[in-house]
Amino acid sequence: MSTERENRIDRLKQQIRDVVGDESFIGSIPDCPPEIEVPFLERVLWFEKATGQPLRDRLAEAGIILTDPDQLADKDLTRQIWDVIQALVTLHIIPGNTDHLSDRQLYTCLWNIVTSGETVPPDFFSRGWYIDLTGHGENGLDVYVKYYANDDERDACHRKFPQHPLPEHCEPPYNRDNLIPDL
Repeated sequence: MSTERENRIDRLKQQIRDVVGDESFIGSIPDCPPEIEVPFLERVLWFEKATGQPLRDRLAEAGIILTDPDQLADKDLTRQIWDVIQALVTLHIIPGNTDHLSDRQLYTCLWNIVTSGETVPPDFFSRGWYIDLTGHGENGLDVYVKYYANDDERDACHRKFPQHPLPEHCEPPYNRDNLIPDL
């Protein structure tokens, strides 16, 4: 391997250490070709930088500044939601399970997530992050079971939590999730 490539790999590893804030060991796979190792380390560096940056800053870089929901007129709401969703998708962040929420409720949830200073949306998968908008805890479970769970998931939930009454299944009142691109 050339000295230039070795230096590039060493610089990337040091940049990763700097971003994560410690001297974590970053090893190499013996005989890994630099044309594979360099892009891999570049992706790791991108990921580590992105996870440390508040979501509001990432959206601002994409030209999206959210308006306080209390100051947003109903006539502007749908356009603003789709601007935010499109910006999130370009950042590899997918909001999911949104069909139980009105446009105003969804926008308010997104605004709360963005303005909280949250750096990493809750669920990371190899293709990106997913924000599950059913909520957290028992209430989130109830929303999921009521609107999104299939029969097998409902049965599994009932077996796992036999004392917890399952809400009746309802079709979500909105049809938005199928319009949100997946990665």
